[in-house]
Amino acid sequence: MRGDRKYLAFVLTFLTLLSVFFYYRIHLEIEAECEEVKSKIAQNQKQIILINKFSDTHKQIDEEMASLAKRHFPAVEAFPEFSNEESVISYLNEAATDHNLQVLLLNSDDLKEDNDKKSFIKVFHIKVQGDYFHILDFLYELNNSDKFFDARRFYLKNDNGILTMDMEINRYFSNNNTR
Repeated sequence: MRGDRKYLAFVLTFLTLLSVFFYYRIHLEIEAECEEVKSKIAQNQKQIILINKFSDTHKQIDEEMASLAKRHFPAVEAFPEFSNEESVISYLNEAATDHNLQVLLLNSDDLKEDNDKKSFIKVFHIKVQGDYFHILDFLYELNNSDKFFDARRFYLKNDNGILTMDMEINRYFSNNNTR
């Protein structure tokens, strides 16, 4: 029986030493590797956050670019390259007749370069006759047109309740060297 106790004490001591060896040798190495993995996970999470912020910013830039493109095309229509004056004369004539005005004169001067060298100006002369409210409607349409008209001078003459309006309108065109 005494031999069994010594044997049991030896086995218990051996198992205790084996447990201590396992703890220091294997468990601490695994724990150190776990800490290293946790550190890498934390770094990767930070990188993911930075990438998401960049992506969100990039999406905002894409949305801004789309918004600018939507605003750009109407601006190009309002400020086109010069092709011919017939389309402008036709527009002015139709706008006047749509507002029950009689067109007495409609012509244009030569195309000239603007002072900033970035655009051309074509001056159109229009003389219409009608009542006050029709002339106001015509001017309102020109002002709210998607085309870029700039009324420089106009004269009104009243002849027994019938108004005659003589007006100079600048129409700007893009200098295609600046696009």
